[in-house]
Amino acid sequence: MSRIVFGKLEIDVVQQTELQEATDLMIGNGLPSMIVHPELASEAAVLRGIRQGRYKIITAVDWPKGTKKGIKKFHGLPLDAMILDGVEVLLSDGSSSEIQAEIKTITDFVRTHLPEISEIRFVLAAFSRDAEYIERACSILRKVPAPALIRTDHQLRLQQSIASVSTHNTIIASIRKHTNSPIKISGNINNIRTIISCSDAARFAVNLRQAANIISETKREPEKVAKLLEDARK
Repeated sequence: MSRIVFGKLEIDVVQQTELQEATDLMIGNGLPSMIVHPELASEAAVLRGIRQGRYKIITAVDWPKGTKKGIKKFHGLPLDAMILDGVEVLLSDGSSSEIQAEIKTITDFVRTHLPEISEIRFVLAAFSRDAEYIERACSILRKVPAPALIRTDHQLRLQQSIASVSTHNTIIASIRKHTNSPIKISGNINNIRTIISCSDAARFAVNLRQAANIISETKREPEKVAKLLEDARK
């Protein structure tokens, strides 16, 4: 049962002091991916190599505002940050045509100039922008090469009323109207119940503490987790 849960968790690492503990959690529990600030990419890759980790390292691009346009998002990034396993790019706000052009430009740029990158992911900033933007951005996904994954937001902690199970599932439903790409949700992923209640999400974004708490809960109460999973299938 723990593999089902752990296989959905992806840790965001934004501070150098978090890298060692995050690496320990990745290695010890079989988590699939670590998302890192560009300046931490090199050290994260070194630690993975030393520990012989098999997880992916994904670079966060143009967080937290997403204000740069197109390939300008990649300007100034360390070379090490652009030769890892993937990128999570925070899309800019704009019209439908602007969003479509940005997704196409970024996809073409990465495929042409950064062939080492196997995953192109896009982040929607669902809790920072209005519902009309989300609808525009998602509708464009029908017209462009499918991303490896769509992340709903870059934020990990928000007011509970803003990022609740209900709002997560509403956003997932909005995305699903337009694409079958895997969805990763972000915001208040604090426990097993939230993960199980958002059954159409392929991945869950967590910080170091959230990951540790969920792992601890899963290992401490395996019968409870099994029951929740069984109930979710009914």
